[in-house]
Amino acid sequence: MIKLFVGVPGAGKSLAMQDTVRLLNRESKLGCCIVDRTNEWNLSDKDGGKNVRWRGDPPFITLVTPDFDDSEIREIVTESRDKGTSVVFQQIEPHIVGRWVQRVGDLVYVDDEIDLTARVKDWLENPLRAFVHTGRHLPDESGYPREVHILGACRRVQNIHTDLTELADEVFVFRSQGANTFKRILAEGWASDEDTEFIKTQPNLSFQKWQNDGTITRGDLLPL
Repeated sequence: MIKLFVGVPGAGKSLAMQDTVRLLNRESKLGCCIVDRTNEWNLSDKDGGKNVRWRGDPPFITLVTPDFDDSEIREIVTESRDKGTSVVFQQIEPHIVGRWVQRVGDLVYVDDEIDLTARVKDWLENPLRAFVHTGRHLPDESGYPREVHILGACRRVQNIHTDLTELADEVFVFRSQGANTFKRILAEGWASDEDTEFIKTQPNLSFQKWQNDGTITRGDLLPL
């Protein structure tokens, strides 16, 4: 499973990912390993208050920071896989998070700035490359075949390697801008020329969803 969320800051793509993570944990019992660059994924916000982005009903979250050793991280990530919970990684490089997902397996890698991670540069050494090409039977650290999945959000989809975009299962296109961004959106088939004005002007929390069977629908997130 690869789900991508495209749009300008504030349009709703990260919120859509958080709604998706909660559903994956609770309904699909899939554990999620989340790259948290801006402290938007923890239970509390930057000021120490309750994180309203979880809509008052957050999933079970364990926080991992650089002072955790490998044995602690392995135990936490394995528990996430087995119980369908979320691990929020703060101040830890995305590629390190990706390697933990690969080592343990049967997990979802979550990155709300995946255009900084899944770049053409160094793609051959990127753990996400293995996710894309062998995600349904990627061996864990013991050699046992596992499934791995990707949720990724970006503003500039043109910076993402085509391996990732061409194998996406669903893409949520929120309000977007920029000639190069639209060139890539249209080239991937996520929208047609007739859709561009809608995508450029749609309000926050509105999106156009493309599925890999060619279906395109429109919808709205529930406001906070």
